[in-house]
Amino acid sequence: MRKITEQAVKAFMNGESKSFGNTMVEHLIQPHMTSTHLYLHGNEIGRLSNNVLTIDSCGWETNTTKERLNGLLSQYGLGKIYSENKEWFYKNGAYIVAFEDGMEIKVS
Repeated sequence: MRKITEQAVKAFMNGESKSFGNTMVEHLIQPHMTSTHLYLHGNEIGRLSNNVLTIDSCGWETNTTKERLNGLLSQYGLGKIYSENKEWFYKNGAYIVAFEDGMEIKVS
């Protein structure tokens, strides 16, 4: 895992707002909801709100996007994203599906 990914995931897990080069974490506290957001090049690729992790490539299925998302997924023990023949897949144990932007995964 790249150092920027490690730092961003740590900030995300700790609910801290920080910036690391092309990656930013924003933690928002609102009256009825707290959420944490992960941005890559200004695009929101991850969001945790109400124990639901939403992941999105924002149309940029790059190695960096995949690496940042996999950093988040691994911290929650929620599987990984991998690519095969230029297509992305989400795998969690024996469960494998085609990756879709806006995927929502329950965090326990």
